[in-house]
Amino acid sequence: MTRPSKPASSVILAGAGPGDPGLFTLAADKACRSASTIFYDALVSPEILKRFPGKKCVAVGKRGGRPSPSQEAINRKLVSAATRGGIVVRLKGGDPFLFGRGGEEATALRNRGVRVRAIPGISSGMAAAAAAGFPLTDRRFASSVTFLTATAAPRGSRSVPPDYRALVRLGGTWVFFMGLQALPDIVRNLIRSGADPNLPASTISKATTRFQRVVTSTLRGLPDEALRFKLDAPALTIIGPVVSLRPPPLRDVPVLVMRPEHQAGRLSGLIRKKGGIVTEYPALKIVLLRPNPRLDRARGRLAAYDWIVLTSGNTVRILSRVLKNSSRRARLAAIGPGTAAALRKTGLRAHLVPSTDFSAEGLAETLLKKLGSPGNIWLPQAEAARDVLAADLRHAGHRVEATPIYQTRVSKKQLANVRSWIKTVDQGLVPLTSASMARAFSEAARGLDLSRLRLVSIGPVTTAAARAARLPVSAESPRAVLEDLVDTLHLVA
Repeated sequence: MTRPSKPASSVILAGAGPGDPGLFTLAADKACRSASTIFYDALVSPEILKRFPGKKCVAVGKRGGRPSPSQEAINRKLVSAATRGGIVVRLKGGDPFLFGRGGEEATALRNRGVRVRAIPGISSGMAAAAAAGFPLTDRRFASSVTFLTATAAPRGSRSVPPDYRALVRLGGTWVFFMGLQALPDIVRNLIRSGADPNLPASTISKATTRFQRVVTSTLRGLPDEALRFKLDAPALTIIGPVVSLRPPPLRDVPVLVMRPEHQAGRLSGLIRKKGGIVTEYPALKIVLLRPNPRLDRARGRLAAYDWIVLTSGNTVRILSRVLKNSSRRARLAAIGPGTAAALRKTGLRAHLVPSTDFSAEGLAETLLKKLGSPGNIWLPQAEAARDVLAADLRHAGHRVEATPIYQTRVSKKQLANVRSWIKTVDQGLVPLTSASMARAFSEAARGLDLSRLRLVSIGPVTTAAARAARLPVSAESPRAVLEDLVDTLHLVA
């Protein structure tokens, strides 16, 4: 009597696409639904895995610079699962056979007698360019596209580094995978090999996801721009004339501006210059604290202060007459360029402005480097201002008089308008310029789907407030100034 033959073990190598769950193929979806075990990469979207409740999903992702299972260990797990029977799916980011070690895994499996079937996926190498708004080839500019990896095989194995001179002779479009850390070396090698330093170039982080960020520059300038905006992996770099075909990212993009009415104009103007369609709903308003005996007392002691520390344009606007009083002998410190500009409008100048960190922490650090012996400091500020600046100065021995002079209130009417805007806009951008604005937006958006929006924060304090309110922040401005904030909107559009 013959025994029934045991089914041949097999593994399906399936591509999960570039990140957007909507780009996950029907074939890969069908394979995962029939699988007994799914081994998935770190780059596979959690939203994709949520489609398969009850399935045994095993993380075997490898991420550069982080603790990861070795390739040999992954191969052993795949072989072991396959020989136990059932359908095993190896789910890999992008396409399994394009810089995904799919070839290595297929070879290891076949050498152990395991059958391998592949399901193609949309490679991020192609999807990133399309998501950023430009083609990889165009008969006017590029008749070829070359995919390269900046990550070599382990030492001792056969590694084929890019031939940069051959690449430059070929021309066309060059797409570098896994090249963020190596970007300065890539650029240096290309220019040394004869590439035009002014070639259009782009680095795209987290392509096709809601956290996609796109930096465009010249070849020579790209590493600095990627560093300026703190791009993180996964990222691809695309170099060639086709990058110049990217349309202005903010053109015809709806942008919501929620700043107080007297402050909205400058931000709105910068966005409109980039082509954005601005809707202003001043959800926040500045209200003076009245009566204010603490302010009255500080005015009476104006001549006693050595420094007056100004942390917003609102403070300058409210106290312009006080600051111009002839009894003032104090020097003026401004938290950043915007506050310094507000002073100039009143005919005054800031004696001290931080060079890069335009936060309370940055201002405290700059002041403490400048100040000598303990002095008298007046700190007029918002009622809800953080205590960090006054605390740091006091800790260093300075006498600080912190005086609340205004409060930020939320307009319920404007919050209703913001809520309507969120419901009706197709794709939009929301710049968050303060922690109070982040909290107000969260209140307006309660219960709504924000997946069609990209939220951009002006700095770490605002980002922390937004995330505490469970808002998805797509990017943070490299400096807390409006020009950089608008550049960051440009980055995520």
